[in-house]
Amino acid sequence: MFKNSLLKPFTQLVVPIVSRPTPLVSTASSNIRLFHNSTINSNQIVKQQPIKLLSRSEKRLRSILRVRGHLAKKIANTKDVEFVDPVLGKPNTSFIQRLDAYIKTPTNMSFGHEFEETQKLIYGAEQAALKRAKERNEDWMYQTIIEEGKRQKEAVKRIFDLKNANNDASKKLAVKFAKTEFERFEGDSGSSEVQAAISTVKIHFLAKHLKENKQDLSNTRKLSELVHSRRKILGYLKEKDPKRYFFTIEKLGLDDSCVTGEFTLSRNYFANVGFFGSATLPARIPRRERNKRKAIAQEEKMARRYGATHLGLDI
Repeated sequence: MFKNSLLKPFTQLVVPIVSRPTPLVSTASSNIRLFHNSTINSNQIVKQQPIKLLSRSEKRLRSILRVRGHLAKKIANTKDVEFVDPVLGKPNTSFIQRLDAYIKTPTNMSFGHEFEETQKLIYGAEQAALKRAKERNEDWMYQTIIEEGKRQKEAVKRIFDLKNANNDASKKLAVKFAKTEFERFEGDSGSSEVQAAISTVKIHFLAKHLKENKQDLSNTRKLSELVHSRRKILGYLKEKDPKRYFFTIEKLGLDDSCVTGEFTLSRNYFANVGFFGSATLPARIPRRERNKRKAIAQEEKMARRYGATHLGLDI
């Protein structure tokens, strides 16, 4: 009894070891619980189908068809995209048409003179001459003074007419018009929209000069610099205010590809847009590039056929 009383505290600390019950294997119609809370009917267990190994030629065929499918969808989505000249923009831009009409207006004069001001000066000189003739009682001079005034008006019109002025006078007037069109407030000359518009005016004037003087390489480089400068200005405006950016490029006759796409003022560009008309040289394409383009054209042809036959695309 004394011995049992001494061992009693130790026996309470001993945890009895109970063997883990072995899972019961049930029949096919019973429910099985295998490490999951949900029950799985053994009748619903389907044997996994063996993976079919494809041969190298079958893998290659699948890859070709997949690439052709992607290319066919890409062609279907981009076939209606309009090409926009990255230098001159769209051909019938409203801003450029109004600019040309403004320059050709007869009342616009070169060297910064205003038509109304010159007419006032001539009229004042004519009235002063008539007044002097009246004071001297020289009435017979009236008709001579009036005819002289008409000749003066005609002479001033010819002298200051933009048609008879050099290209710089027309360019200054065009720059003034562009500032007025794109300024955000009166006197604005530093905003991105105004700077892009001024660059566009200079580009159009320089392009017109180059079309008449094909061998002017110095101004050709200058044209390239102006185009890239305009791209930087519009790129900055796109990051700063996308809404103003898209409004500006739409008004200038450009699109987003003219700003973000790759561009080089090269012989290939002149050939693609027919810059010099009938005097434009054909594009210079290396043999490697010709072979590459030929392969791409063949692949696009097969992609169109595959897209129309298997994907139902209208290509």
